[in-house]
Order: sequence, then C-alpha cells, then structure tokens
Amino acid sequence: MAMKKSVGTVIIDSFIGFLLLCMGFVTIYPFIFLLSASVSNPLDLIAGHVTLLPIGFSLNSYGYLMHSSDLWLAYYNTLWYTVVGVLVNVVMTVVFAFPLSRKDFYGRSAIMLFMAVPMFIGGSVNMIPSFILVLRLGLFDTRWAIIIPSMMSPMLVIMARIFFQSTIPDSLVEASRIDGASELRILARVVLPLSLPIVSVIVIYNIVIFWNVYTTALLYVPDVRYQPLQVYLQRILIANSPDAKALNAASADPSLSMSVAYQLRYSTIVVSIIPIVAMYPVLQKYFVQGSMMGAIKE
Repeated sequence: MAMKKSVGTVIIDSFIGFLLLCMGFVTIYPFIFLLSASVSNPLDLIAGHVTLLPIGFSLNSYGYLMHSSDLWLAYYNTLWYTVVGVLVNVVMTVVFAFPLSRKDFYGRSAIMLFMAVPMFIGGSVNMIPSFILVLRLGLFDTRWAIIIPSMMSPMLVIMARIFFQSTIPDSLVEASRIDGASELRILARVVLPLSLPIVSVIVIYNIVIFWNVYTTALLYVPDVRYQPLQVYLQRILIANSPDAKALNAASADPSLSMSVAYQLRYSTIVVSIIPIVAMYPVLQKYFVQGSMMGAIKE
C-alpha cells in the first residue's frame, strides 16, 4: 500500500522536479538552437528571428559544406587523431597500470607519487617546457605532435590501477604464472577479457579528448594540412565566413551569399558534434560501470 505524501513533501518534490526540468532545458537548448539555426531560412537567421524552433527550411549551408575540401580534410585529420590516439593511449595506459596494481611490484608507490604530482600543476606552467620538448624531438608541425604528448593520462592510469587491483584476484595471476604464462600473456589473455568496463572508460575519455583537441593543435601544428576539425571551426567563427571554396556555388544574390556564410558556422558545429553525440548513448552503460568500479573500490 502506497503511503500518502504530505503537502510539504509534494511541494518540495514539485519544486525539485521543476528545477531539474529547467536545468535540462538549459542544457539542451544550445543543441536545439544550433540545429534550428542550421536548417532555418538564412535571411531569418541573420535577422535574429530564430530563437528556438526553425523558421522556414533550408539545407543550402549543408550543401555548401559538402563541397568544402578544407572541411573534409579537417574531418579526416580529426578521425586520424581519434583512432590512432585512442589505440596508443589504451595500450600505454593498460600496460603501465597493470604492473602498478600488483603488490609484488617494487617501487610502485614511488612511481604513483611521481605520476600524481603533475596532476596538481596547471597546464600553463607546463606549456613552455612542453613546447620546447616537442620542438627538440622533431615533432613540431607533424601529426605525432598531438599523439605523443597525450599518449598516457595519469588520471586514467590511476583509475585502471585501482580497477585491476580491486577486480583481478592475485590468485588468478599467480595461477597463470604457475602454468608458465608470461606477464604479457597474462595481461592479454587473462586480465583484459575481465577489464572491458575500465577499457571502455579509457576509450570514451580519449575519444572525447582527441575529437575535441584544440589547444595542442593550435600550438604544435600550424600547417593547415594537419589541423583538426576544431581548429577549422575556430577559423570559421573568427573570420565570420567560411573558406572561399565552399561559397563558389553560392547564389549570385550578395545578401543570400552573406547570410548562407553566416549560417555555415552553425552547420559546421552540428556536423562536428554529431559523431560524439551519437556515440555516447551507446557506450554510456560501460562508462558508468567502469567509472564506479575503478574510482570507488580500493
């Protein structure tokens, strides 16, 4: 039998529900506006008539984006950075975290302390030494300038170490050693199949990081041939117009061309966030499960 709620409880629950509804709307409003602005009539958009829902309907800006070679080059670069960066980071994180999770590994406390210290130092302090290091290693203005400095995250290593330590029994590792398995074989055949939740967390974190890479690319990759999608988007937003190649097919009407150029900023943002928005709901359950198991258990 359900208990009857008091008037005060109903009022409080209603207020909390209303507050959550408002917070949800504030969160989702930018996405709705971006989508509406990208498909509205360009002249209504530039006049400021679009606030929430689309006014009119036009896909001209998306049509122009399809003809922008610079956009697709930036898209390819972002995909390359994401795929290669995730693979390198996952391998380095797992290989580094597993030994640190074993109690018989000598010096693991000192290594963990050495890794934790940089987490408390701001990025601006590391910017100049990092730039000098990248320059002297010959990575400047190459794709690897984005991959190598981000090939391992101390935070993800700590999460993976805690997961391995709390989830993989020492007896299972010892039994594999008695059977003659090497450390790499134990990691590949025994540990990894049991560690899909934390691996999924590492993958999701790195997909978001490498897909949205901006500051590193701006500092280390001045060549537009290697710049990712976020830098291309920044050029459009600052210049207030897309590259000329995307507008060659525009209408002869100058006002329409200018309005479409303005609308292209919103269309480019929509195109850039679609993959990351579509991917997260699929991997969300692994993200939550891995984060909880890797961050709470000790």
